[in-house]
Amino acid sequence: MRKKVMLKIFLALLIFYSSSATSQIIEIPIPQLPDIAVASIGPYGEPVIYYNPYIVQKVGPLISQFFRAHEYGHHALNHIRREWFEGNPYNRTWLRQNYEKEADCFAARNVPPAVAGAAIQFFALTQGPKRPSWYHPTGYERAAVIKRCAGY
Repeated sequence: MRKKVMLKIFLALLIFYSSSATSQIIEIPIPQLPDIAVASIGPYGEPVIYYNPYIVQKVGPLISQFFRAHEYGHHALNHIRREWFEGNPYNRTWLRQNYEKEADCFAARNVPPAVAGAAIQFFALTQGPKRPSWYHPTGYERAAVIKRCAGY
């Protein structure tokens, strides 16, 4: 028990001293990545965004710009680091789906209207009622969040 407490304190200090507020986000292309982009933490605690350059090229500049802002949102909202402490097997799906919605809202508020509009169409038309994974909301849910946050 004491080791767990000490580990949490160590991780909290590591997070504090390597917070994304004081670190530049590094963007790394990974052609084998099965998704367009993923926000993560690098080996030294630095904020990283991995992206698939082929998928970025395929979806075009507007959708790519939205996803880039979305991943930056995960870092700005501290989702990656918060999940270390808040995530547990009982709320992980709900937590991750909410993080995705929050990152979508962050992106919608920080991209030009044309980019937000393209993202709304992208999610409504390509995903609709489906979820691309267990931790993502449906395409319709994501489109509604973007619409609300972009002020449509």
